[in-house]
Formats: sequence, structure tokens, C-alpha cells
Amino acid sequence: MYTYRPDIPVSRSLEPIVDPLQLEQAIYGGHFFYAWGHFLIETLSSAAAASKFPKVPIVFSPWEITTQNEWTIGYERHVAPVLNAAGWGKRQIVVTARPVLAKSLYVPQRLTSFGTASPSIHPAISNVYDRIRSALGQEQDGKAVLVMRSEDHRRWHPSERAVYEALANRGVLAILPQGMTATAQIGVISRAKTLIGFTGSVLHNSVFMAKGTQVIEIGDQAGRSSADRIQSELCGIRGQNLVFVPGFKDTSLSADDLLSSVLDAAGL
Repeated sequence: MYTYRPDIPVSRSLEPIVDPLQLEQAIYGGHFFYAWGHFLIETLSSAAAASKFPKVPIVFSPWEITTQNEWTIGYERHVAPVLNAAGWGKRQIVVTARPVLAKSLYVPQRLTSFGTASPSIHPAISNVYDRIRSALGQEQDGKAVLVMRSEDHRRWHPSERAVYEALANRGVLAILPQGMTATAQIGVISRAKTLIGFTGSVLHNSVFMAKGTQVIEIGDQAGRSSADRIQSELCGIRGQNLVFVPGFKDTSLSADDLLSSVLDAAGL
């Protein structure tokens, strides 16, 4: 069992509401995140029970961002196929910071609760990823895929670029997810037998891989000797083997050292 904690207050008050969005019926989907990792783990989680609710609009509350602009609108279009495939189907999706006034409001349980003791992600979210994989994924081809980060990443590893180049030269398919559509990156990653990447949200794309596949996480922080907790939970939920390759000892490890460990883990 798990306990739902509302993302925003839900009130039955009859007090006047300023400039509300008025709907006869609505589903409250929780927070909408404009960060890919949080979108995968939190925004998608309320879709687990989507089939139990009527075909009415689903309303999301944007996390921290309260104004619409070209970038936010573009991001919402970017992830719309993923939300549809997650279980919301052809329901109208509304992302708004305005108060919502609904005569009937349905509130799904949220399956993610950060800031708690492990585990923080309920295994039922795996059903959401299965639906997305079924709708947008492709047949597994047994290859290794490298998910890269951009060089302005806040935890960029000193050997990161050299590791990317070396793995690509070994025939590993290297992709930069942030430069791809959501459907394209899901399509490529769903085919992989092995997913390789540095710690972070690009590696969370492993949720779209099949059960029994392998994830190789390269650490990007000094002092870390084990895999990221969220990555570990996701791989456990999805039935995937997670191998952690430390990126530091006393200092950052060289590209040669990291490459050797990654190739050994991947059997390449």
C-alpha cells in the first residue's frame, strides 16, 4: 500500500475564486515538471490508474513555472505523446497555474514521494512504462546505447567527453537525448540490451527498456561508491541489472580507466 499526498491543496470551499478555470469534471494529475527526469518519475505516475477514471480533462499544476512561453508550450507538445501513451489516451490535457473549479474532481494516487525513506517509487508505475514502451517502443535489437549529456551539465565529469568518443569508436550507438523528440529517444532506447551513461535523468530512460536488460551507471560525484538511489529503484522496479562504475577515487578517474570498467561490465 502507499499513501497519496496531494501536490496542491484540494478544497471544497464555496468562497469566491479569482479567475478560475471552470470545468464540469476533471482529473487532477499532479505536478507537471519541465525537467525530464521528474516528468518520468512524478508527472507520469498518476497515469497508473488512468483506466479507472472517466474520459474527462486531466489538469496538471506546473511545478515552479507559472507563466506560459514558447519554451513551456514547446515542452508540453514534446511530451504530449508520452502522456497519451501512459494511459491518458485522447483526454484533453491542461497544464495551468490558474485555480480550477470543478463540480466533480477525481484525484489519482501519486506513486512517487521524494524526501521519504526508500523506497520512494511504487512498483505500480512499471505499468505506465510498459504502456509507453508498447505504444512508442521498438523491438529489442540486442545492442548497447550510450546516452550522453551536454557539456554544460552541472556535474560534467572531467573524462566525460573522452569516454563518449571512445565508446562511439567501439561501435556503441551514442545519442544526445535532449536533442531528440521524446518519441524518438524512447524508440531508440527501447531497442537496447545495454544502456550506458553518467548518473542522472538521461539514464532514467532505462524505464523504457525491456525486463532483463542491463544499465551501466558511471558516477559523476566524488565520494560516491554506489548507484544513484532513484536509478537503483527504477532498475529494481523494471527488473533490470544495474552496474555502477565509480567515476572517482582520490581524484577523477581517467577515460581509459572508466572505459575499461564499462567495457568489462558490458561484455564489449
